[in-house]
Amino acid sequence: MAASGKIRQGDKTGTAKPAVSEEIELKFTLPPARLKQLAEHGLPDIKAAAPRAVKLISRYYDTPDRLLWQNGIALRVRNKGDQWLQHLKWRGSDKGFAGGSRRQEWEWSLNDAEPRPEILDLAFGDSITLPLEWHRSLEPVFETDITRHIQNIDLNGTLIEIAYDHGVLRAGAAEQVLAEVELELKKGDENTLYRLAEILVTASGARLAGGSKAEQGYRLADGRYPVVQKAKPAQLSPTDSAATALARQAGKTLGDLLANQFVVFADSSPEGVHQMRVSLRRLDAITRPLRAQLEASPCGTLLTELKWLRGKLGSLRNWDVFLSETLPDLRHCHMDDEDNIADYLQPAADACRREARARLISALNDQRYADLLLRLTQLATGQTRLPNTMQQEFRAIGSRWLIEQLDRMDRRGQRLHSLKPRRQHRFRLKVKKTRYVADIVSELTGTSHLKTATKAMAKLQDKLGQQNDMFTAIDLLGRLSEHASLRGNQDAETALGEQQAIWRTALEHADPKLTKRWQKVRRKADDWIIDPSH
Repeated sequence: MAASGKIRQGDKTGTAKPAVSEEIELKFTLPPARLKQLAEHGLPDIKAAAPRAVKLISRYYDTPDRLLWQNGIALRVRNKGDQWLQHLKWRGSDKGFAGGSRRQEWEWSLNDAEPRPEILDLAFGDSITLPLEWHRSLEPVFETDITRHIQNIDLNGTLIEIAYDHGVLRAGAAEQVLAEVELELKKGDENTLYRLAEILVTASGARLAGGSKAEQGYRLADGRYPVVQKAKPAQLSPTDSAATALARQAGKTLGDLLANQFVVFADSSPEGVHQMRVSLRRLDAITRPLRAQLEASPCGTLLTELKWLRGKLGSLRNWDVFLSETLPDLRHCHMDDEDNIADYLQPAADACRREARARLISALNDQRYADLLLRLTQLATGQTRLPNTMQQEFRAIGSRWLIEQLDRMDRRGQRLHSLKPRRQHRFRLKVKKTRYVADIVSELTGTSHLKTATKAMAKLQDKLGQQNDMFTAIDLLGRLSEHASLRGNQDAETALGEQQAIWRTALEHADPKLTKRWQKVRRKADDWIIDPSH
């Protein structure tokens, strides 16, 4: 992107040529009271001058149809003491930085508070083409009014600026409190930036936030909820080592968690919880074949923390599914009943869902979650010490694990239809986890036989999934029967007991073709195992 050029006649900027810098930063959020303590005294056990305060008022501009933001552009004019500065940030310049951002920033000095949008071409060059005279409809969209306490840290030659920001974000009559800490690498080693982040998290419980003030401002101004980010697998290559595959997926999972946690906090869509779970599931598909090696390494405790988070998310997800799928089905099935069971359950289920969400929000605000995000960041950036055996190609390790796992599952798979419902339920979980690993290995090896086997696993998983839904529903009905709003309601207790009995009876009548479905999985997998290209 070009950063210089001719200024149009009549331009009144104080500086024609912008100052261009690469901004590398990590952003954290924490309660305002805790932020105030840090802003006054700085980080403990860090040798540096006390933080100094500066008032910053920034106004962000765009067209009524959000032309700039649609192109990934944030344009602001900032008042800093007796200075007026115009800043441009562009998402297209973000090169990616685990847990944070790495992008270019353009800065012009101005003579007054009016933006000079016509000179943005100096930054864009040929990268972005905007309509002629687009800037004529430019208008203020929102502003931030913050007090920033700045502390400059020198750690063995690595220079880092800590900015403790406290203030408000305003868009018309709407306001939102801002309480953030930004760590910006000014010079030196990126790993040192992460080490300082660890000190910050340990000392204050600050949580990696992701997302910029501009993103928050546009959401506030336009009355929009955070957007759900679909959790896709990391892009791996066939020659990637296990350590590389783990690092790449850890970085992808971290980004998905940071994006979707905003959706969970806003409670704007049940997909936020679902996609956080999917992102953890994709990381589990990498760690599962490596479990023995990881448990003997510093990553062992990380596996425990990931399981903890999956549990917290799973509880709320179960209630979301119950309310959106199970309860409507029950209402329909009992539509001719004088007293519909769904009418009894709705208030109690809503209350249980609120309680599950409160527990999840408490977990996401806990130091344990803050530590987990930082551990993922360290793993994604190669700062976690891993066993030497993880230098082997992941596809080789994953292939060996798949063969051994299929052999272990075969004894029960060959009599799957005759297993008790609870054992079939456990078998489904194994099929599900095995398929996720198989999906990755099939992509890395490119063998058609394994792709066919994974499709057969998916069909078996779906068939067994109907039982999983009933198991979960029976469990949730049991919890509802103990809820205060239903306790002592004889009619509700009777209806709940009858419905549980219906589902338990259905579980006893297993599909007689389940074993044949497993045998199909096994045949397709055996074709892959003996494939010369494998």
